[in-house]
Amino acid sequence: MDSYLIDTGQDYLCQYLEEPCFTLHETNEKDFQKWLIRESSFRQRDEHFQKRVQIRDLRKKHQSSLDQANELCRESKESYEKSPHKEKLEKLLLQIENREKALVGLEKAVQDRQGDKRKASEEKLAHFQKELEVWQQEKTQLLKLTPEKLKWEKALLKLANLKEKIGLTQAKADLEKLNKSLGRRMGSTGDAFEEQCRTFVRQIFFSVLAKRDPKFRRNYKKMHILRGVSLGCARAELDYVVVAKKREKEPVTVYAIVEAKRNINNMAESFSIRQENIAWFTKTEKDYPAELYRTKVFTKGHFDKEAIHKVQDEEFLFAPSSFDLFKKDPSTGHFMDRLFFICAKRYLMGMSPGDYSKIMYRISTDMEFDLEDEEYVRKLLGWSKENISPWVTYDLLKIYASKESWAQQIIVASRQKRKEKRKE
Repeated sequence: MDSYLIDTGQDYLCQYLEEPCFTLHETNEKDFQKWLIRESSFRQRDEHFQKRVQIRDLRKKHQSSLDQANELCRESKESYEKSPHKEKLEKLLLQIENREKALVGLEKAVQDRQGDKRKASEEKLAHFQKELEVWQQEKTQLLKLTPEKLKWEKALLKLANLKEKIGLTQAKADLEKLNKSLGRRMGSTGDAFEEQCRTFVRQIFFSVLAKRDPKFRRNYKKMHILRGVSLGCARAELDYVVVAKKREKEPVTVYAIVEAKRNINNMAESFSIRQENIAWFTKTEKDYPAELYRTKVFTKGHFDKEAIHKVQDEEFLFAPSSFDLFKKDPSTGHFMDRLFFICAKRYLMGMSPGDYSKIMYRISTDMEFDLEDEEYVRKLLGWSKENISPWVTYDLLKIYASKESWAQQIIVASRQKRKEKRKE
C-alpha cells in the first residue's frame, strides 16, 4: 500500500500556489496552442485517449465511405418508416420474439415436471408452437409487402461490415473494455485513499480542532468520525463528519465536515456543492434551491426533521441544531471555519479534472482536429471558455491560504510508493 507525505499550513499553501498554473480563462490563443500540444504529448501514455484518437482517425480516413453507408441507412430507414405495413410488422416481430422466449421456458418446464403438470406444460407448448408457426407465415407475407424493411436491414449490414473491415468495430470494443477496467481501478484506488484519510482526520485535524475549540477538548472522548453521511439529503454525501455524541436519542453536535479528494483540482467544485449542502443543513434557505432537495422524507425541500445515520448497530441522531457551530465568514460569504479538505497532490491545472476531460475528449474525437490551424485553435479556445468553469482550485486555495487557521484545514498528501524489500 502507498504511504503519503503530508503538508499543511499557510507557508506550504503559499509556496504551492507559486508553482506554475495554467489559467484557461486568462490565456491567449498562442499559449492555449502550446498547452494543447503539451497535453496531447502527455496523453501518449493514456490508453483511453489514444484509443479514441485511433477511432477518430479511422473515421476521418474513411469518412467518405462511412458517410455514404450512413446516408443509405438513413434513407432506407425513412422509407421504411413511411411504409403502411411498418406498424403491423413491428408489432408482429415483437410478438414472435416474446413467444420464442416463452418457448424456451416452457421446454425447460416440460423437462423438469412430471405427471399431470408435465402433460399440461406439453399441451401449452404445442399450442404456443402452432401459434408461432402461424405468426411466422404472417411475417413472411408482410415482409413481401414491405421490401423497405429488407432494404434497411441490408443497409445496416453493409455499414456494420464496413466498420468491421476498417477496424472501427474492434477499436470501439477495445475502448469499451478499457472503460470498464478503468472504472474498477478508480473504485479500488479511491477506497484505499479514503481509508487513509480517516487516519489523517484523527491524527491531524483533531489536533487543529482541539487547539481552537474548548468544547471539542472537553468532548474529545465522545468524538466519532462518521463516513458517507447523507441523512437523506438529495444532493449530499459527506465524506467524513466529526461529531460528538453525548447521550442516546439526543442530536449529535457536528464539529467538522471533511472532504477527501484524490485530485486536488476537484476541490473547488466540491467546495461549491458543500457550501450549498451546509446551507441546507443549517436551514439558510436563501442559499439553496429547495426544489432540488425535495424527497419523500423532506417533502418541502428543507431539513425540517431529524435524521439518523447508522454505523452497524449504532445510531447517530442529527437535527438542524446539530450544525449550529457552522457560521458564514463575513469577509468571504462562505462557511469556512469547519470545512476541511484532504487532497492528493497534483499540479494545479486551472480547471477541474472533469473540465479537463471535456477538452481532452473533444480533441480526441473531433475529426476537424488540427493544432496547426489557427482558426481551429481560436474556435476551440472559445468553446473551452464557454464550457469550463472559471471557479478553480487555485482561487479557492488562495482563500484558505489567506489565514493560518484556514490553511490548517487543508492537508495536501503526496503519494510515496513503498520500496519492496529485496529477497535474500
